[in-house]
Amino acid sequence: MKIEVIHDFPCSPDRFFDVIESSELEAAIARLSTSRREPLEERWDASILVRRWRITPSRELPGVIRKLLGRQGLPYAQTSRVDRENRTIDWTIDVARSAGRAQIGGVLQVEPTETGCRRMMRSEIRIRVPLVGSRVESAIAKDVRRTYERSHRLVLGLLPEIP
Repeated sequence: MKIEVIHDFPCSPDRFFDVIESSELEAAIARLSTSRREPLEERWDASILVRRWRITPSRELPGVIRKLLGRQGLPYAQTSRVDRENRTIDWTIDVARSAGRAQIGGVLQVEPTETGCRRMMRSEIRIRVPLVGSRVESAIAKDVRRTYERSHRLVLGLLPEIP
């Protein structure tokens, strides 16, 4: 399943990256998140900032996913590769115990506009589980969209606060 989420921001692409890489945004995400986020790695690969987190859901999962993973689900690893020069962030999710049945990832691209910048996130979610795979994809896609809507509001709120 392919999804796309687009948001405009009243700032330059450079300013947008300043905010999304800020400790203030990370603190806001931690405060509002329904998951526990543990940083695993942060390193530079040439000019690419590579960040990995272990994310442990703390809320009950939707029914179709709960049947596969259990009531609280399981931790997963998220890796982001931030390329400011090309204004992109590639991200992938590695679900433990999925045995290769789950492929979740996407690309976030930021472009300048006349009034600031536009964030375009394109993602592909593939769950290879007979009978319920498409329902699991839909549930994950809904959660991804909700996460990007929330991050849009968070970034807008932080724009005036971060130099």
